[in-house]
Amino acid sequence: MKKKSIGFIVLMFSLFGLVACNNDSNNEAEENAASKLEDSADSDDYSIGSSAEGGLYHTNASTLAQTITENSEDFDAVAEPTGGSVENVRLLSSGETELGIVSADTMYDAVNGEGEFEDDKYEDFSIIASGHTSYAQISVPEDSDIESVSDLEGKTVAWRLQGSSTVENMGKAIFNEYGLDPDEDFDSEIASPYEDAAQRMKDGRTDAVITFPGVPTPWVVEYLTADPMDLISVDEDKIDNILEEYPFYEKGVIEDDTYEEIDYEVPTVAFKAMLVVNDDVSEEDVYELTKTLLENEDYATSISKEVKPYVDEDNVTSVDEEVGDYHPGAVKYYEEIGIWDED
Repeated sequence: MKKKSIGFIVLMFSLFGLVACNNDSNNEAEENAASKLEDSADSDDYSIGSSAEGGLYHTNASTLAQTITENSEDFDAVAEPTGGSVENVRLLSSGETELGIVSADTMYDAVNGEGEFEDDKYEDFSIIASGHTSYAQISVPEDSDIESVSDLEGKTVAWRLQGSSTVENMGKAIFNEYGLDPDEDFDSEIASPYEDAAQRMKDGRTDAVITFPGVPTPWVVEYLTADPMDLISVDEDKIDNILEEYPFYEKGVIEDDTYEEIDYEVPTVAFKAMLVVNDDVSEEDVYELTKTLLENEDYATSISKEVKPYVDEDNVTSVDEEVGDYHPGAVKYYEEIGIWDED
């Protein structure tokens, strides 16, 4: 009995020791977790709303975030995958993100309470920098009888993107100028994935593919490696009429050296994307963020050439004032380096 009692006592002390050690470990883990949360709360982390992973908005946001993180002593940034421009505005306004990439038409609609924002006007965000330009690119096989937008009547046209108000609005603006209703005057198809739409055009099942990307566009480059293609212009007078009605669009030209196989300029309608910021972010912080991006253009473009417009002194201030206002912190930096024009 005595040996059993001693053994029992030893066992109990051992168990108490294990519990005590375990409690110490748990306490230490909790303290570490609390410390990490506190550090996170104290750090200046910025999230950038973008688009689905693999999209140009997400690629550019990721590059901008990495440029900020690697070249600023004060800030870290991360690109957040989102549903695109409209969602980015709502995330900015709710404070769930601090920065975002937004198309010019989306910003205009948001601050004026139009389009997608007819019932939800958002005015609490501003521009840091103008970004890449997207073009209405109307593609047809080289042997097509389509020579003008008006020739789309009665054809099968792949142009829509599921859930994209930007594509829907720009497409309709062009079609309406030619007296075309895309729901009645031709068969409208979804254009994504672009490779599928391109294959349908090769096979003769689709007569034209219209996309609204930056250029050169990968699927067009791929198409041209095996098959000839023409790009259809938007007539100058039609462009002028569209710009008069929609100030967030601009005249664009797909240059004659954009694609090796296409040796002529293509006038069309275009729009910009922009890096924007919640107005609650201080002037000082936006100044530092802007400075970090523009002073590290070489670093940013070494990651992705696509990001150049967002860090290029010749482009960043090019958004029309009717689209929206620049943040005072960005303006302060642009004035400092002599690229801000009050007019």
